[in-house]
Amino acid sequence: MDLFANALLIFMTIAMLSFSSISDSRERTLPRAELAAVERQALGTSAVTPVAITAQHADGGRVRYFVRQEEIARGDLPARVGALGAAAVVLRIDKRLPFEVAADLMGALQRLGIRHVSWAVLEQ
Repeated sequence: MDLFANALLIFMTIAMLSFSSISDSRERTLPRAELAAVERQALGTSAVTPVAITAQHADGGRVRYFVRQEEIARGDLPARVGALGAAAVVLRIDKRLPFEVAADLMGALQRLGIRHVSWAVLEQ
């Protein structure tokens, strides 16, 4: 009986680990081809400041989206990212965005309790 119970316990543990790794590896984002098309469109449009934000959540999911200049100016972007429950945020910032605006955005995200805020400059 103990051998059967141990075998069942090992099987259930392996099954749970396999299932949890599958569910944690999902991405809540657009397919790569669509992301590239949206990014090209954002870079080609003067009304959009191409700040791409990738929010990494504690459950392993990722959300990526592009930000308009008006959203940064209004200051509602950090609250929206914070409401997503992001644990880490990576900003890809167009070099045309003033440094002070990017620094304010990063500081606001850190004040919301997001542990990791990193950035990279888009050279377009």
